[in-house]
Amino acid sequence: MPVSIILDCLDCRWSVDEIVDEYPFLDRAIVEEVARRRRDVERYVKALDVVWIHPSMAFGKPVVYGTRLPISHLYDRLDAGDTVEDLARDYGFLTCDELRTLVEHRDIIEPFVREVEKELEREGLAALAGKVAS
Repeated sequence: MPVSIILDCLDCRWSVDEIVDEYPFLDRAIVEEVARRRRDVERYVKALDVVWIHPSMAFGKPVVYGTRLPISHLYDRLDAGDTVEDLARDYGFLTCDELRTLVEHRDIIEPFVREVEKELEREGLAALAGKVAS
């Protein structure tokens, strides 16, 4: 993934010129933007490390990576008053790091998850309407 390459090079204190010289397939403007917004990019990469989408898992809903547990279910429980400790107890297979990432990066993860679920719902309703019409 090009973003990972750029972040790794920046960690090694490479300049934009050095990165573009070494990896000519990378666009200079993108490398410069990643360098400029490095903290934001790292935050997004960390947030999306826990998200997994696969058509055969939970009907394509975003789940916690390596599980079948929909992320929206966890956020719904938090909204209903459950604590992170409640989730840790009820879903012992989730690591503390996964739960921490889901909570600390909710502002990034939740809008993405909710939009994917809305799109799946629209596709499902469209498919259902097509079956009913025929």
